[in-house]
Amino acid sequence: MYFGLHLPAAADAASPGLILRVAEEAERMGLASVWMSDGLLRPVQQPVDFGGGISIVMPPESASQCDAILTLAYVAARTSRIQLGTSVIGALFHNPVALARRLATLDLLSGGRLIAGLGQGWVPQAFAVAGVSPRRRGAGFEEQTQAMRAVWGPDPARPQHPQHPGRAAAADRARGGCGWSPGSRSASTRGPPAAVPPS
Repeated sequence: MYFGLHLPAAADAASPGLILRVAEEAERMGLASVWMSDGLLRPVQQPVDFGGGISIVMPPESASQCDAILTLAYVAARTSRIQLGTSVIGALFHNPVALARRLATLDLLSGGRLIAGLGQGWVPQAFAVAGVSPRRRGAGFEEQTQAMRAVWGPDPARPQHPQHPGRAAAADRARGGCGWSPGSRSASTRGPPAAVPPS
């Protein structure tokens, strides 16, 4: 089993020095990875209603999160061994070619330490702000990851397909992804994500 931790990168609470201290100490302790999430936004109206009786209160710090890829690039420059993970980037909110290039660049500059966690997005308001239909989930996400894999060529940054549990998620992981990042627990009960070992 591998263990990692989430970096303290909410812009209103973290400083560049704190982010580096946590990452360097995690590496010194022998942890496998450090992680960044990449939510597009935190709706003002909480809880977020998903319909069907499901609602989630997003933690306040999600409103001021630092950019995941830029923060991990910053950490990569000051560490040498620890893996760098995104948990997760809402791929549908990005141009697939640009996102693939940014992730490949981070993987190259970090010496192959990237664990690229991609998701479909789940906050209804984020789809509206990004101008993306929620109907793009599923088949559209598969198209997105195929386009990214085409950009990466035969030696991709280890892409992930985090999904919520269920039959469709299991099939999706088997088809193209190699990991699952459950993100439905509240911030107060969430522990550090376990790292996926390198392939």
